[in-house]
Amino acid sequence: MGHLQQVDYSMEYLQEKGVYSLVDLLAAQIFFYKPEDPKAFLIEQLESIQRLRQSGSGGNAPSLFNDNDIESMFSMFSKNMETITIPQAKSALEAIGIFTPVSFDKQSYNKDEFIQLIKEQVQIRDQAILQ
Repeated sequence: MGHLQQVDYSMEYLQEKGVYSLVDLLAAQIFFYKPEDPKAFLIEQLESIQRLRQSGSGGNAPSLFNDNDIESMFSMFSKNMETITIPQAKSALEAIGIFTPVSFDKQSYNKDEFIQLIKEQVQIRDQAILQ
C-alpha cells in the first residue's frame, strides 16, 4: 500500500470511528471553558462520554450550546437577520466544531430551520462520539 493510500485509509478509519468528531468536541470544550487544568478536564470529559456509552441510555455527548446560543449564532452569521445561506451555515457549524460534510436541502434557512439544522448536526456528531 502506497503512502497516499495509507493516509486515505487512516483518515477514513478515524472518520468512521468518530475520532474526528470527538477531537473536535473536546477542543471546542477546552476553548469554551478554558479549564485551569486542561488535561484533567479532558480526562473528565472522556470519562463522562464513556459512562454515557456504557449506560446505553442514548444520552447526548457534553454540549456547549442551548437554543439561545444557537439563536445568537443565527444573528451573528445572518446578514439580513431573516435567513442564513449555506456558506454562512457551514461557517456556523465549523464554529461549534462540526466539520463533517452536511447535505443541505435548501439554499437558505430561516431561524427556526437553522436551529433545527444545528440540533440535527449535533445529534449526528453525538451519535458518532457515543458509538
